[in-house]
Amino acid sequence: MKRKLKKLILLSISVVVIVCCLCKWSVEYQPRHVASNSLDENKKNNKATKNSTKNSNTSESLTTGDVRPSKPDTPLLIIFTTFKDDSHSTHHKLAHRIITKNWISFGLEYIKPVLFTNSSLAPKFYNRDTVPKPETLPFEASLAEIALSHGWDLLPIPAANSHGTPYLKPMVKEIFKNYNATFYGFANGDLLFDETLTRSLNFIKSYLKHPLENNAMLIGRRIDVMLYSNNTVIPEKQHLRQTSSTTTTTTTTATPIVTVSVKPKNGSGETKCGSSSSGGSDSSSNSSSNATKTTTTTSTTPKPVVILTPEYFDNLLKYYNASNLVNLAKIGTLRPDTAIDYFFFTRDGSRFNWSALADVVIGRDGYDNYLIAMANITGCLSIDLTSTVRCIHLSKPGVKNTGYDNRDNHHNLNIFGYQYVGRGKSSVTNYYTEKNERGYPGKLISRYEKNKAY
Repeated sequence: MKRKLKKLILLSISVVVIVCCLCKWSVEYQPRHVASNSLDENKKNNKATKNSTKNSNTSESLTTGDVRPSKPDTPLLIIFTTFKDDSHSTHHKLAHRIITKNWISFGLEYIKPVLFTNSSLAPKFYNRDTVPKPETLPFEASLAEIALSHGWDLLPIPAANSHGTPYLKPMVKEIFKNYNATFYGFANGDLLFDETLTRSLNFIKSYLKHPLENNAMLIGRRIDVMLYSNNTVIPEKQHLRQTSSTTTTTTTTATPIVTVSVKPKNGSGETKCGSSSSGGSDSSSNSSSNATKTTTTTSTTPKPVVILTPEYFDNLLKYYNASNLVNLAKIGTLRPDTAIDYFFFTRDGSRFNWSALADVVIGRDGYDNYLIAMANITGCLSIDLTSTVRCIHLSKPGVKNTGYDNRDNHHNLNIFGYQYVGRGKSSVTNYYTEKNERGYPGKLISRYEKNKAY
């Protein structure tokens, strides 16, 4: 009996010791275990917060463009144009070559460029597996070949006037037939854009259901920046061009006062000095009289003539790169509200009556104002993007508008006169966009609803 009691006591003591040890272990180690779980939970929460922020930023990008949205099912914009493939015009060669790279810089899944051309290559749709790479083309390749190699599609010009200038309406019809996108549009083939274009398009896209009801035409003005081409130098070296002159004067006592006129000889850098007194006598017949003799030698640095080479073109590409447009805009000149250079529009839901459009041709006086006026007349909602889209026009040196030089510049005005100039300005659109404090598109403002902002 004593032995059993002794064993029971020992067993009880053992149980007590074990329980104490367990309690001690619980006190010492449980907080660390809880902290570990909390850390894991915090990591999960932080990850969820990051994902939430990422999703928030992606949603925000639809209006601000801060983060590129996910790849769309269809392109954001199908943009089409024509090129003037003139072998004698260095300006057009440079401008169009620069444009072929600029318009693909946004990604073909976002903005798809199409060139209407008379090239024998058209029609040709870009296929990266079959189209030659740009670096494999000779530098003398045609503009159509260059555009295709960069990702453009080529379509034949469907109709043109007697001077070869394309009609707008048949090209729009071909674009509607061959492509599906959120927006479709025409822009002159010498316009540069940057990321402000995609930001503004995404911003307007967020309002297509309300209040626009997928019924919109987007327009905008350009900023003229000179494209340095023939008989000029590349922009970054322009300041080095100067005219220097050296003047050597030998003077004797001159009485009365003598007026010196400088007349250059034919083809000579030397000058001939004639002088006359108040009485009008010629100094050449009065060699013994007091006179002032001036010898002027003028040396003019000749204007370098541009030879279009790959090296020269690469320098231009760097200067006119999309990332530099913000600087170019500061030195350019914004065109007046009657000069519009790009038109982007919706297809499904649009009230614009394309079938009733007159046979206007692109790039000639008056068609831009006519389109805006027709949009307003037919109930298509016009929107001015000038404030939020940075659009640079590569101007020809000394020429404000190369269209004025064409013999058919009055083609459109001969149809409807000047009646739409005042009714088709950017300042009479239904809406316009404004930037927010970050410089992104932030407001869509109605001109005719007491400046109501969306």
